[in-house]
Amino acid sequence: SISGIKINPFEIGKGKHVVCTNKRGKVIGDGIALRLSEDTFRISGGPNFVEWIDFCLRKAGRWNVTSNICSDDYFVFQVQGPTSIDILEALVNESLRDISYMYAKEVEICGIKVLALRQGMSGNIGFELQGPSDKGVEIFNAILECGQKFGGVTKVGNAAKGVMHVEACFPTASWDYTPAIFDEDDELAK
Repeated sequence: SISGIKINPFEIGKGKHVVCTNKRGKVIGDGIALRLSEDTFRISGGPNFVEWIDFCLRKAGRWNVTSNICSDDYFVFQVQGPTSIDILEALVNESLRDISYMYAKEVEICGIKVLALRQGMSGNIGFELQGPSDKGVEIFNAILECGQKFGGVTKVGNAAKGVMHVEACFPTASWDYTPAIFDEDDELAK
């Protein structure tokens, strides 16, 4: 989470894809910045991405912000595919079709507040669910159970990320390129 940043055109509830580079233009990593309130954001992303942003804010930044790494506090699940909207709407007992691409809405699953960020890397509608990590197993099991009513849920894990990214023409750090976090000439690596 990051607090203290003021960015006017970035609406509350909006997510944006973020690509970080070093001063030489080499890609460090990528992720999602989700604006939670007027001055609070949640950043999620690939290997070392969140840590890199936190490091930059502390070492290289001159911003009046507070950041903390809360990776252990939240689960992040991707629910993708042609029946994902049906499964999630059955779980939350309301329509999610009004959520525009890269916008989030707070919903309840099993009485637990969860953010549903509308996205999709599989060519189908999809959502990224973010919620408290201590409730992750309960939410995961609820998704699998509800999915049975719609023909089941295939658990594909992180291995599918590379395939989905290739199909979407989106390079994946450490698969398609070596992140510049390992660039010995980087000014922040010293």
